[in-house]
Amino acid sequence: MKTSSRFRPALFIRWTGLLGLSFALLFSGCATRDRVSTLDAQSNAAMISSQLGDLPQKDGERSAPPFTESNRQIEAFIVAHPGQNEITAPLRIRQAVLLLANKQSNLAKAAFDSVAEADLHTDRDRALKHNAEHLIWWFSQSANDTWTANDQSKAVSALKALTQAQDSLGNSPEIRDYLAEMRAWIGLAAARQTTSLAEARKRLEDALNVYTRIFSAHDFELLKEVNEPSSGVSPTSPDVRRRLRARAVLTHAQKQNESDSLGAHPQNATFDAIVNRTR
Repeated sequence: MKTSSRFRPALFIRWTGLLGLSFALLFSGCATRDRVSTLDAQSNAAMISSQLGDLPQKDGERSAPPFTESNRQIEAFIVAHPGQNEITAPLRIRQAVLLLANKQSNLAKAAFDSVAEADLHTDRDRALKHNAEHLIWWFSQSANDTWTANDQSKAVSALKALTQAQDSLGNSPEIRDYLAEMRAWIGLAAARQTTSLAEARKRLEDALNVYTRIFSAHDFELLKEVNEPSSGVSPTSPDVRRRLRARAVLTHAQKQNESDSLGAHPQNATFDAIVNRTR
């Protein structure tokens, strides 16, 4: 439902900083391999910084370079290795994700478009390339209060494609979690783009019902806690990130459910309790 009071997701748009994608590159040469590893680590650090701010550094550890510097270094490396698509195609995907994370949609599209899917050899790289159109649309339109008919159509296509991607990436949990969260945010936004209370409720419930598929029973148990108990696990571990991101989605869904008087009830008991403040 469209209302004058909006709860825009403040965190989702730069989630890409938490992907932690390490590319499986098929090439030889220690110097080249080390350089790609460095670029990969730097771009990931830049994305994490855009998401969380500069993280505390260990003694002797350098601060993460800004995304512009990471982008420049990736570009320079690619230019210096013409015709080596096994190396440069995955880096282009990393570059595109970095640019999306920092609201450079046009440059991200150019990076995605420059890569042939045949040059990508991991599920995560292929999934990002395959869903590039949906991600570019979402990152460029997510803050808009009113969607056009074309946006409505693109949302339907994105929800369908991202559901398929989410359900097929069980062996690549980090990229699965990323695409699953993007789908959840799109679903919540879509619920704002209808004047029908029943349709808005249906869309919000669908967003959360599909999202629940990526969580384990252990995840649900910890999500019941207002503050997740500290277990000595790194705050950047995939499982912790998955739940951290879920808390952001559920907080937004809770506010949206209340402000729009939707009366939505996700199928999962934990999600339902959080969204309806009964936990």
